Amino acid sequence: MGGDGGVAPIIHFVFVHGACHGGWCWYKLITLLLAAGFKATSVDLTGAGINLTDSNTVFDFDHYNQPLFSLLSEIPPHHKIILVGHSIGGVTVTEALCKFTDKISMVIYVAAEMVQPGTTSPNNSNVSGSFSCYSQ
Repeated sequence: MGGDGGVAPIIHFVFVHGACHGGWCWYKLITLLLAAGFKATSVDLTGAGINLTDSNTVFDFDHYNQPLFSLLSEIPPHHKIILVGHSIGGVTVTEALCKFTDKISMVIYVAAEMVQPGTTSPNNSNVSGSFSCYSQ
């Protein structure tokens, strides 16, 4: 039993796509995980996949990552979240880990950009400060 009023924990995979992709790229893997009894969700970040925001209006990672942050906010506390990021989604999952430390059990980087402790993404200097939970 979990620590949330006796509710058993549910393993919940949350998949974050990389550059020039959308949540659709995880379809086959999500289908397999659901068939195996896991909870699995993918998200379209702002301006990607079926998200209708014009990508030319996305100027920072906070805006780009908002759909993931909204999703993570809605997931019940008894879900053990395993966050999976690909490509630039590595920056997104790292920032999510900083913001949702108590909800995320594990982060998996699949051919993804990994932001080192105390540094920023080499692709976006505006990210500095977002990763303060990793500062040494």
